[in-house]
This record gives sequence, C-alpha cells and structure tokens, in this order.
Amino acid sequence: MMALHTATSDAHNMMKYPYDILTAACLFIIVVSTSIMLALS
Repeated sequence: MMALHTATSDAHNMMKYPYDILTAACLFIIVVSTSIMLALS
C-alpha cells in the first residue's frame, strides 16, 4: 500500500513540475544512447 501511495504522489509531483519530466526524459535519452553506443561498439 505504501509503495502504491508513494508512486501516486510521485506522479502528482511530476504533473505539478513539468521540469522533472524533462529531466527524466533527458536522463532516459542519455542512458539509451549510451546503451546503443556500447551495443554497436
């Protein structure tokens, strides 16, 4: 129950602060590109 509550409040915070979504997207893109680079090398 606590984990679910934490997840929902996190989603609430994300909706309040779009910059968090942008930061998460940037980190995600960096991780994905790094993975692709390593896979191709």
